[in-house]
Amino acid sequence: MLIELAPKQAGWMHWDKLQHVLVFMMLSLLGAHAYLHRYYLAIGLILYGAIIEVLQNMFTITRQASIYDWVADFVGVYVGLVIFALLQRITNRQSL
Repeated sequence: MLIELAPKQAGWMHWDKLQHVLVFMMLSLLGAHAYLHRYYLAIGLILYGAIIEVLQNMFTITRQASIYDWVADFVGVYVGLVIFALLQRITNRQSL
């Protein structure tokens, strides 16, 4: 039995992508604060986003993989690391 879901009718149509960006931005901000190797953190989070998309396509019937969700994850990681770098720069200037 195949369950078909109706497309979302109400609300902002890109809300899902914004949620992906915000979640991965927070993950990268927290991870950057905890780990020194931010390059590995970024790669790990980007791979994590890709794995989530593949697994939800394989093991759920109500969700499907989306390259756009993965791109939103990537953007969130990038934005989070840029914000972290800017905050680090600001705090380093204030300590001088």
